[in-house]
Amino acid sequence: MKVPELYITASNILKSHTEKRISLKSLIYNSNFQNIRQLYALLHEVIKSSGKIDHVLAAGIVHITEKEKYLARFFLYDIVLKGRRVASSHPLVKSIAKSRKELTEKLKECNERKISDLGKVPRYARVNTLKAEVREVIEILKSEGWILKDKIISYEGFLDVVRGLSEDEFIVDFHLEYLLVFHSNTDFHDHELVKTGVILLQDKASCLSAVALNPKRGSQVIDACAAPGMKTTLLAALMENEGRIVAVDRSKERSQCLSKFVESTGSSCVEIVAMDFLKIQPNEYPDIKYILVDPSCSGSGIARHLGY
Repeated sequence: MKVPELYITASNILKSHTEKRISLKSLIYNSNFQNIRQLYALLHEVIKSSGKIDHVLAAGIVHITEKEKYLARFFLYDIVLKGRRVASSHPLVKSIAKSRKELTEKLKECNERKISDLGKVPRYARVNTLKAEVREVIEILKSEGWILKDKIISYEGFLDVVRGLSEDEFIVDFHLEYLLVFHSNTDFHDHELVKTGVILLQDKASCLSAVALNPKRGSQVIDACAAPGMKTTLLAALMENEGRIVAVDRSKERSQCLSKFVESTGSSCVEIVAMDFLKIQPNEYPDIKYILVDPSCSGSGIARHLGY
């Protein structure tokens, strides 16, 4: 009846995220799971496919207890939606595998009734300008077979292009020249550009607080809720690594993840401080002129944020 750790961890995270409204990123980075990218990818796909999963589970073909309702979503996703084998002797795995044909028929109804994935939203990738220029990354992607769509003059036209992107197309964001927009099914987690920190999988909405702050080169900044570091490293890029960013997070574990991420992106102007921002005394950082406060809970409970 042994269940792979990936499924147990993912189901516990989804439960806490759904019932307690705890930030998904916080739960993932505090999970101590060895392969963060794998965990994030599975959670992202299951949440994105929740409309279809809900429809299939509601049919009652497989008996699922209250205790199993989150774990079942991951088994169902892999076995029915993706056609994968789950290496587990758990009765639920056997039951889903045995009823796969009926469950697949229910899945087909989703297309007939136009029940869509929850997250039919564009996939964003921010070019880390501390490591590469946007044009360099675009040329690499084009050499891999990606097709760059022409820049659109009107915002309305841009939205139309984004909605119509095929899985081999991308476009430069209308507002942020270092943000690339892809089809919602795009998966970059194992891409070499991501592994080397050249592109970062950051949603457009996540960029906006740093963009709004707009610190100039050489600025002195505090990021009050820094982990896991997406906004921190964007600040470093906007400042061209000149100046100082004090990245604060009260969790020691999250601060360790933050430190690793900051180092991987080449954000050398960042200083990590593991403490509660509210306990910092004003005279400790007299030269600070900018403070970014974007709490992780600000995204809790948002099921669909288009971000474009």
